[in-house]
Amino acid sequence: MNSAVLVDGHLYGVDGDTSVKASLKCLEFATGAPKWEHPNIGSGALITAAGRLIVLTATGELMVAPASPASFQPTARAQVLRGKCWTSPVLANGRIYCRTAPGDVVCLDVRKP
Repeated sequence: MNSAVLVDGHLYGVDGDTSVKASLKCLEFATGAPKWEHPNIGSGALITAAGRLIVLTATGELMVAPASPASFQPTARAQVLRGKCWTSPVLANGRIYCRTAPGDVVCLDVRKP
């Protein structure tokens, strides 16, 4: 449902759809070889910025983790919304915007003080 992102030769994206338990996966772009899989993302979405993955799960949990082919290890996570979240998070001017399918929006200030 949402695009994958390419970082340093590795493709990160959600594999699956609304009819199965979708997971976040990392593949080596050149060969397609799987590197890791993180379950229970649902039909969520992700973006990348400054070497990090910003992932919004289908149920509104936001996770930030280094984009690493070794594993998915979130350094920050929070339940920021409730309900169906299929829209990619947006990072603009030090703020992350997340939205539900009905249109509820949350803005998180992630600027360094």
